[in-house]
Amino acid sequence: VFLFRMLWLWLCSRFRKRTHVLSPVVNSSIVLPWDLDHMFHMNNARYPRQFDYGRTDLWLRSGAWDVARSTLKNRKTGKRGCSIVLGSISIRFRRELNVFQRFNIHTRILCWDDDYFYLEQTLEHKGFIHAIAAIRQVVVGARPVDLLEALGADTQSPEIPDRYDAWIKYDALSSDYLRPT
Repeated sequence: VFLFRMLWLWLCSRFRKRTHVLSPVVNSSIVLPWDLDHMFHMNNARYPRQFDYGRTDLWLRSGAWDVARSTLKNRKTGKRGCSIVLGSISIRFRRELNVFQRFNIHTRILCWDDDYFYLEQTLEHKGFIHAIAAIRQVVVGARPVDLLEALGADTQSPEIPDRYDAWIKYDALSSDYLRPT
């Protein structure tokens, strides 16, 4: 189902309205029976997958995916082609979703630094946020500003929102801890 959905998303993105990389995107979905857990609501493991769809749509419809894969010069290899990958994700769950309940995923880039993009994604139903995710993504072989420049976007990052400052610091400390000494 995941591969079919990603293929469908990729195909549909080619025909949907283009978006600016720094503009929010919204994707609609529904809780299907195979998304349920033993409590008969959407399994917590399905949320990251739904958030994946939202980020993929942002990168595809903004042209960032194509630019990263074909235009950006990889600083490590010297060849053309970089990947946009997930560095970390932290999800806060607020309320369950039930079978056949429709919802929207809102995805937006909050800010960036020399190494990472920081995104926020929310899973919403009728204006209520059921889950919120803090995301760190990296352009492997390039910097976020390289991708933004190639897209003709503003390269001056907005300020890090206060609510994310501690999470970004924690993530950096966690990375330092995991590096071999």
